Amino acid sequence: MKDYLLRHSSSGGVFLGGSPVIPQAFEYFKSENLTDDVVMIKLNFERATSYEAPEFKNLVSEKIESGIKKMVVDLRKVEIIDSTFIGALIFALKKLKANNGKLKLIMNENNIPASFTATSLIEVFDIYYTEEAAVYSLRSS
Repeated sequence: MKDYLLRHSSSGGVFLGGSPVIPQAFEYFKSENLTDDVVMIKLNFERATSYEAPEFKNLVSEKIESGIKKMVVDLRKVEIIDSTFIGALIFALKKLKANNGKLKLIMNENNIPASFTATSLIEVFDIYYTEEAAVYSLRSS
């Protein structure tokens, strides 16, 4: 809910619990290079929607153009994924595969978004429940 308020605030900040939240300080995506060809992208919001999809696609494209072949996307904080963001994940998967790369997703075992289970996307993506398992699967392949 907090990320929704930050994205849809017309004022300079939003007050949550009496303290001001500065939108510029909120990082939607945090990327970390684990090795020369492996990057981890952590999503820091509850709802992955058409609002975040273009920025995610740009980040994925930048990483691939810089030589990244293996990517882990951490979706553990995400509770809802809309169709546009699913399209952005599929974009990432296709772009990596076209460059002989791999994409692994990390999701909360007890909270896989309904959009993934209802559309059988759990069979399309390699999904792991821990960061260690996802990274290990990339290093062993």
